[in-house]
Amino acid sequence: MNLAAWIRSKDALLEESDFLALDALSLAWTTYFDYSGVTFPISTKALALRRFAHELTKRNQTFVPQKTCDFMDAFLHSPRYQNVVFLEEKEVRGEGGAQFFAFLFHIGERFVIAFEGTDTSSLGWKEDFMLTYCEGIPSYPHALAYVKDVMSRYEGEFILAGHSKGGNVASYVLSQLQDDSRISKVYSFEGPGFYRKDLFDGKAERLSKVEKYVPQTAMVGVVLSPFAVPHIVRSRDLFVFQHNAIEWVIKGDSFVETKSRTLFSKGFERSMNAWISSLSNEEKERFTAIFFETFEKAGVKDFNDFFSHLFTAFPDLSKTYFGLSKEDRAFFRKTLGTFWKASAKSLFGY
Repeated sequence: MNLAAWIRSKDALLEESDFLALDALSLAWTTYFDYSGVTFPISTKALALRRFAHELTKRNQTFVPQKTCDFMDAFLHSPRYQNVVFLEEKEVRGEGGAQFFAFLFHIGERFVIAFEGTDTSSLGWKEDFMLTYCEGIPSYPHALAYVKDVMSRYEGEFILAGHSKGGNVASYVLSQLQDDSRISKVYSFEGPGFYRKDLFDGKAERLSKVEKYVPQTAMVGVVLSPFAVPHIVRSRDLFVFQHNAIEWVIKGDSFVETKSRTLFSKGFERSMNAWISSLSNEEKERFTAIFFETFEKAGVKDFNDFFSHLFTAFPDLSKTYFGLSKEDRAFFRKTLGTFWKASAKSLFGY
Protein backbone atom coordinates (compact mmCIF):
# COMPACT_ATOMS: atom_id res chain seq x y z
CA MET A 1 0.00 0.00 0.00
CA ASN A 2 1.04 3.63 -0.41
CA LEU A 3 1.19 6.35 2.24
CA ALA A 4 -2.43 7.51 1.86
CA ALA A 5 -3.73 3.94 2.28
CA TRP A 6 -1.52 3.42 5.32
CA ILE A 7 -2.80 6.62 6.93
CA ARG A 8 -6.42 5.55 6.37
CA SER A 9 -5.66 2.22 8.07
CA LYS A 10 -4.48 3.78 11.34
CA ASP A 11 -6.78 4.56 14.26
CA ALA A 12 -4.46 5.16 17.22
CA LEU A 13 -3.58 8.78 17.99
CA LEU A 14 -0.01 9.71 17.06
CA GLU A 15 0.70 11.19 20.48
CA GLU A 16 -0.15 7.80 22.02
CA SER A 17 1.91 5.79 19.50
CA ASP A 18 5.53 5.33 18.52
CA PHE A 19 6.72 7.99 16.07
CA LEU A 20 7.57 6.24 12.79
CA ALA A 21 9.45 7.13 9.62
CA LEU A 22 6.03 7.07 7.92
CA ASP A 23 4.86 9.81 10.28
CA ALA A 24 7.93 11.88 9.45
CA LEU A 25 7.21 11.54 5.73
CA SER A 26 3.56 12.43 6.25
CA LEU A 27 4.42 15.63 8.09
CA ALA A 28 7.12 16.51 5.57
CA TRP A 29 4.70 16.07 2.64
CA THR A 30 2.20 18.52 4.12
CA THR A 31 4.70 21.30 3.36
CA TYR A 32 3.95 20.96 -0.36
CA PHE A 33 0.81 23.10 -0.13
CA ASP A 34 -0.01 26.79 -0.13
CA TYR A 35 -1.36 27.76 3.31
CA SER A 36 -2.23 31.39 2.56
CA GLY A 37 -5.28 32.47 4.56
CA VAL A 38 -4.73 29.84 7.28
CA THR A 39 -4.21 31.20 10.79
CA PHE A 40 -1.78 29.29 13.00
CA PRO A 41 -1.71 27.51 15.38
CA ILE A 42 -4.39 25.12 14.18
CA SER A 43 -5.02 21.41 14.75
CA THR A 44 -5.36 18.99 11.86
CA LYS A 45 -8.96 18.34 12.92
CA ALA A 46 -9.75 22.06 12.68
CA LEU A 47 -7.84 22.52 9.42
CA ALA A 48 -9.97 19.77 7.84
CA LEU A 49 -13.06 21.94 8.36
CA ARG A 50 -11.55 25.05 6.78
CA ARG A 51 -11.68 26.26 3.17
CA PHE A 52 -8.14 24.94 2.78
CA ALA A 53 -9.39 21.33 2.76
CA HIS A 54 -11.72 22.04 -0.15
CA GLU A 55 -9.03 23.69 -2.29
CA LEU A 56 -6.29 21.06 -2.20
CA THR A 57 -5.91 20.87 -5.98
CA LYS A 58 -5.42 24.64 -6.24
CA ARG A 59 -2.99 24.70 -3.32
CA ASN A 60 -0.86 21.72 -4.33
CA GLN A 61 2.76 22.52 -5.29
CA THR A 62 4.08 19.19 -6.61
CA PHE A 63 4.35 17.41 -9.95
CA VAL A 64 1.95 14.71 -8.75
CA PRO A 65 -1.09 16.79 -7.77
CA GLN A 66 -3.74 14.04 -7.72
CA LYS A 67 -1.67 11.69 -5.57
CA THR A 68 -0.59 14.53 -3.29
CA CYS A 69 -4.16 15.71 -2.83
CA ASP A 70 -5.29 12.14 -2.05
CA PHE A 71 -2.54 11.93 0.56
CA MET A 72 -3.59 15.25 2.12
CA ASP A 73 -7.25 14.25 2.20
CA ALA A 74 -6.24 11.10 4.09
CA PHE A 75 -4.03 13.10 6.45
CA LEU A 76 -6.65 15.73 7.28
CA HIS A 77 -9.34 13.17 8.08
CA SER A 78 -7.14 10.63 9.85
CA PRO A 79 -7.78 9.76 13.50
CA ARG A 80 -4.01 9.33 13.87
CA TYR A 81 -3.22 12.96 13.08
CA GLN A 82 -6.35 14.77 14.29
CA ASN A 83 -4.61 16.32 17.32
CA VAL A 84 -1.39 17.28 15.56
CA VAL A 85 -0.99 21.04 15.87
CA PHE A 86 0.37 23.09 12.97
CA LEU A 87 2.02 25.44 15.44
CA GLU A 88 3.71 27.92 13.11
CA GLU A 89 5.30 28.33 9.70
CA LYS A 90 8.38 30.07 8.34
CA GLU A 91 8.74 31.05 4.69
CA VAL A 92 11.46 32.89 2.77
CA ARG A 93 11.11 33.23 -1.00
CA GLY A 94 13.50 34.99 -3.34
CA GLU A 95 15.84 36.44 -0.72
CA GLY A 96 19.26 35.59 -2.13
CA GLY A 97 17.59 32.93 -4.26
CA ALA A 98 16.03 31.00 -1.36
CA GLN A 99 12.96 28.78 -1.68
CA PHE A 100 12.53 27.98 2.00
CA PHE A 101 9.46 26.83 3.88
CA ALA A 102 9.16 24.99 7.19
CA PHE A 103 6.41 23.92 9.57
CA LEU A 104 6.70 23.50 13.30
CA PHE A 105 4.37 20.74 14.54
CA HIS A 106 3.46 20.05 18.16
CA ILE A 107 2.61 16.42 18.95
CA GLY A 108 2.14 15.53 22.59
CA GLU A 109 5.47 16.26 24.27
CA ARG A 110 7.55 16.47 21.09
CA PHE A 111 8.05 18.92 18.26
CA VAL A 112 8.69 18.19 14.60
CA ILE A 113 10.20 20.69 12.18
CA ALA A 114 9.43 19.70 8.58
CA PHE A 115 11.26 21.36 5.71
CA GLU A 116 9.73 21.68 2.26
CA GLY A 117 11.60 20.15 -0.64
CA THR A 118 11.76 21.64 -4.11
CA ASP A 119 8.39 22.92 -5.29
CA THR A 120 7.46 23.42 -8.94
CA SER A 121 8.86 26.96 -9.17
CA SER A 122 11.94 27.82 -11.22
CA LEU A 123 13.23 29.51 -8.07
CA GLY A 124 13.29 26.18 -6.24
CA TRP A 125 14.96 24.32 -9.10
CA LYS A 126 17.65 26.98 -9.42
CA GLU A 127 18.54 26.57 -5.76
CA ASP A 128 18.86 22.82 -6.38
CA PHE A 129 21.42 23.49 -9.11
CA MET A 130 23.33 25.64 -6.62
CA LEU A 131 23.89 22.58 -4.45
CA THR A 132 26.53 21.46 -6.96
CA TYR A 133 28.82 24.46 -6.53
CA CYS A 134 27.89 26.30 -3.30
CA GLU A 135 29.10 25.41 0.18
CA GLY A 136 25.90 26.95 1.46
CA ILE A 137 22.72 27.34 -0.57
CA PRO A 138 20.44 30.29 0.33
CA SER A 139 18.05 28.13 2.38
CA TYR A 140 20.73 26.93 4.81
CA PRO A 141 21.13 30.05 6.98
CA HIS A 142 17.36 30.53 7.15
CA ALA A 143 16.86 26.91 8.26
CA LEU A 144 19.62 27.03 10.87
CA ALA A 145 18.42 30.36 12.29
CA TYR A 146 14.83 29.11 12.44
CA VAL A 147 15.72 25.89 14.27
CA LYS A 148 17.82 27.80 16.79
CA ASP A 149 14.99 30.30 17.32
CA VAL A 150 12.35 27.60 17.79
CA MET A 151 14.49 25.59 20.19
CA SER A 152 15.09 28.71 22.26
CA ARG A 153 11.31 29.23 22.62
CA TYR A 154 10.10 25.67 23.22
CA GLU A 155 11.32 23.01 25.61
CA GLY A 156 11.31 19.35 24.67
CA GLU A 157 12.43 16.81 22.09
CA PHE A 158 12.78 17.81 18.44
CA ILE A 159 12.67 15.79 15.23
CA LEU A 160 13.74 17.24 11.87
CA ALA A 161 12.37 15.88 8.61
CA GLY A 162 12.25 16.67 4.93
CA HIS A 163 11.81 15.24 1.47
CA SER A 164 14.26 15.96 -1.38
CA LYS A 165 15.99 19.29 -0.73
CA GLY A 166 14.10 19.39 2.58
CA GLY A 167 15.95 16.27 3.71
CA ASN A 168 19.24 17.83 2.68
CA VAL A 169 18.40 20.99 4.65
CA ALA A 170 17.37 19.01 7.75
CA SER A 171 20.65 17.07 7.67
CA TYR A 172 22.65 20.27 7.18
CA VAL A 173 21.07 21.86 10.24
CA LEU A 174 22.02 18.85 12.37
CA SER A 175 25.64 19.13 11.21
CA GLN A 176 25.85 22.81 12.17
CA LEU A 177 24.11 23.05 15.55
CA GLN A 178 26.42 23.79 18.45
CA ASP A 179 24.29 21.60 20.71
CA ASP A 180 22.28 18.78 19.13
CA SER A 181 21.28 17.04 22.38
CA ARG A 182 17.58 17.86 21.96
CA ILE A 183 17.46 16.58 18.37
CA SER A 184 16.46 12.93 18.65
CA LYS A 185 16.22 12.07 14.94
CA VAL A 186 16.58 13.51 11.45
CA TYR A 187 14.63 11.93 8.58
CA SER A 188 15.80 12.52 5.01
CA PHE A 189 13.58 11.12 2.26
CA GLU A 190 15.77 11.03 -0.85
CA GLY A 191 17.59 14.19 0.08
CA PRO A 192 20.70 14.77 -2.07
CA GLY A 193 24.21 14.88 -0.64
CA PHE A 194 26.39 17.93 -0.08
CA TYR A 195 28.93 19.95 -2.01
CA ARG A 196 31.15 19.74 1.07
CA LYS A 197 32.27 16.24 1.99
CA ASP A 198 33.33 17.07 5.55
CA LEU A 199 30.10 18.27 7.16
CA PHE A 200 29.91 15.26 9.47
CA ASP A 201 33.64 14.65 9.90
CA GLY A 202 34.29 13.89 13.55
CA LYS A 203 30.55 13.87 14.22
CA ALA A 204 29.74 10.16 14.07
CA GLU A 205 27.29 10.40 16.97
CA ARG A 206 25.31 13.09 15.16
CA LEU A 207 25.36 11.20 11.90
CA SER A 208 23.86 8.19 13.68
CA LYS A 209 20.72 10.30 14.22
CA VAL A 210 20.15 10.61 10.46
CA GLU A 211 17.74 8.09 8.98
CA LYS A 212 17.90 8.38 5.21
CA TYR A 213 15.65 6.62 2.70
CA VAL A 214 15.99 6.32 -1.07
CA PRO A 215 13.97 4.30 -3.63
CA GLN A 216 15.60 1.42 -5.49
CA THR A 217 15.95 3.56 -8.64
CA ALA A 218 17.13 6.65 -6.77
CA MET A 219 18.23 9.55 -8.97
CA VAL A 220 18.10 12.51 -6.55
CA GLY A 221 19.28 11.06 -3.27
CA VAL A 222 22.48 9.72 -4.84
CA VAL A 223 23.76 13.03 -6.23
CA LEU A 224 26.82 14.63 -4.53
CA SER A 225 28.60 13.26 -1.46
CA PRO A 226 26.94 10.25 0.23
CA PHE A 227 26.97 11.26 3.91
CA ALA A 228 24.76 8.47 5.29
CA VAL A 229 24.07 4.84 4.42
CA PRO A 230 20.44 4.84 3.25
CA HIS A 231 17.58 2.43 3.65
CA ILE A 232 16.62 1.30 0.12
CA VAL A 233 12.88 0.98 -0.38
CA ARG A 234 10.57 -0.29 -3.10
CA SER A 235 8.40 2.09 -5.09
CA ARG A 236 5.24 1.72 -7.15
CA ASP A 237 6.59 4.22 -9.71
CA LEU A 238 9.36 4.01 -12.32
CA PHE A 239 12.69 5.80 -12.80
CA VAL A 240 12.71 9.48 -11.76
CA PHE A 241 9.05 9.23 -10.66
CA GLN A 242 10.23 7.10 -7.74
CA HIS A 243 11.21 10.42 -6.18
CA ASN A 244 7.50 10.64 -5.34
CA ALA A 245 7.92 9.21 -1.83
CA ILE A 246 4.20 8.91 -1.07
CA GLU A 247 4.13 6.01 -3.56
CA TRP A 248 6.87 4.04 -1.81
CA VAL A 249 5.60 0.58 -0.83
CA ILE A 250 4.50 0.04 2.77
CA LYS A 251 3.80 -3.17 4.64
CA GLY A 252 2.69 -3.09 8.24
CA ASP A 253 4.18 0.06 9.72
CA SER A 254 7.35 0.19 7.63
CA PHE A 255 8.59 0.73 4.12
CA VAL A 256 9.30 -2.45 2.18
CA GLU A 257 13.08 -2.48 1.87
CA THR A 258 15.36 -4.13 -0.68
CA LYS A 259 19.05 -5.00 -0.51
CA SER A 260 20.40 -2.86 -3.32
CA ARG A 261 19.60 -0.15 -5.82
CA THR A 262 19.01 -0.88 -9.49
CA LEU A 263 21.84 -0.88 -12.03
CA PHE A 264 20.27 2.19 -13.63
CA SER A 265 20.44 4.10 -10.34
CA LYS A 266 24.07 3.13 -9.76
CA GLY A 267 24.98 4.11 -13.34
CA PHE A 268 23.16 7.43 -13.01
CA GLU A 269 25.01 8.15 -9.75
CA ARG A 270 28.39 7.55 -11.38
CA SER A 271 27.52 9.57 -14.48
CA MET A 272 26.01 12.57 -12.70
CA ASN A 273 28.69 12.84 -10.03
CA ALA A 274 31.45 12.38 -12.63
CA TRP A 275 29.93 15.22 -14.69
CA ILE A 276 29.64 17.50 -11.67
CA SER A 277 33.27 16.78 -10.73
CA SER A 278 34.48 17.44 -14.27
CA LEU A 279 33.25 21.05 -14.19
CA SER A 280 34.72 23.96 -12.27
CA ASN A 281 32.48 25.90 -9.89
CA GLU A 282 32.61 28.83 -12.31
CA GLU A 283 31.39 26.60 -15.15
CA LYS A 284 28.56 25.15 -13.06
CA GLU A 285 27.48 28.61 -11.97
CA ARG A 286 27.54 29.91 -15.54
CA PHE A 287 25.62 26.87 -16.83
CA THR A 288 22.98 27.41 -14.13
CA ALA A 289 22.68 31.11 -14.98
CA ILE A 290 22.23 30.42 -18.72
CA PHE A 291 19.76 27.59 -18.14
CA PHE A 292 17.43 29.57 -15.89
CA GLU A 293 17.87 32.85 -17.75
CA THR A 294 16.50 31.08 -20.81
CA PHE A 295 13.40 29.92 -18.95
CA GLU A 296 12.90 33.26 -17.21
CA LYS A 297 13.08 35.23 -20.48
CA ALA A 298 10.55 32.79 -21.95
CA GLY A 299 8.22 33.67 -19.08
CA VAL A 300 8.49 30.30 -17.32
CA LYS A 301 8.15 30.71 -13.55
CA ASP A 302 6.52 27.39 -12.75
CA PHE A 303 7.68 24.13 -14.31
CA ASN A 304 4.37 22.40 -13.67
CA ASP A 305 2.66 24.90 -15.95
CA PHE A 306 5.50 24.57 -18.46
CA PHE A 307 5.25 20.79 -18.73
CA SER A 308 1.44 20.98 -18.83
CA HIS A 309 1.65 23.27 -21.88
CA LEU A 310 4.87 21.93 -23.36
CA PHE A 311 3.86 22.07 -27.02
CA THR A 312 2.77 25.69 -26.83
CA ALA A 313 5.57 26.81 -24.49
CA PHE A 314 8.48 25.12 -26.27
CA PRO A 315 8.55 27.48 -29.30
CA ASP A 316 8.95 30.49 -26.98
CA LEU A 317 11.68 28.67 -25.08
CA SER A 318 13.49 27.76 -28.30
CA LYS A 319 13.24 31.34 -29.54
CA THR A 320 14.69 32.62 -26.27
CA TYR A 321 17.56 30.13 -26.41
CA PHE A 322 18.55 31.21 -29.92
CA GLY A 323 18.39 34.79 -28.71
CA LEU A 324 21.33 34.11 -26.40
CA SER A 325 24.82 35.14 -27.45
CA LYS A 326 26.83 32.71 -29.60
CA GLU A 327 29.32 32.35 -26.75
CA ASP A 328 26.63 31.37 -24.25
CA ARG A 329 25.04 28.88 -26.65
CA ALA A 330 28.41 27.33 -27.43
CA PHE A 331 29.26 27.05 -23.75
CA PHE A 332 25.87 25.49 -22.99
CA ARG A 333 26.26 22.87 -25.73
CA LYS A 334 29.82 22.09 -24.69
CA THR A 335 28.79 21.64 -21.05
CA LEU A 336 25.99 19.26 -22.00
CA GLY A 337 28.48 17.40 -24.16
CA THR A 338 30.72 16.79 -21.16
CA PHE A 339 27.76 15.08 -19.47
CA TRP A 340 27.47 12.50 -22.25
CA LYS A 341 31.23 11.98 -22.18
CA ALA A 342 31.21 11.53 -18.41
CA SER A 343 28.28 9.13 -18.74
CA ALA A 344 30.04 7.03 -21.38
CA LYS A 345 33.21 6.89 -19.31
CA SER A 346 31.33 5.94 -16.13
CA LEU A 347 29.11 3.36 -17.77
CA PHE A 348 31.35 1.89 -20.47
CA GLY A 349 34.90 2.88 -19.50
CA TYR A 350 35.65 5.14 -22.48
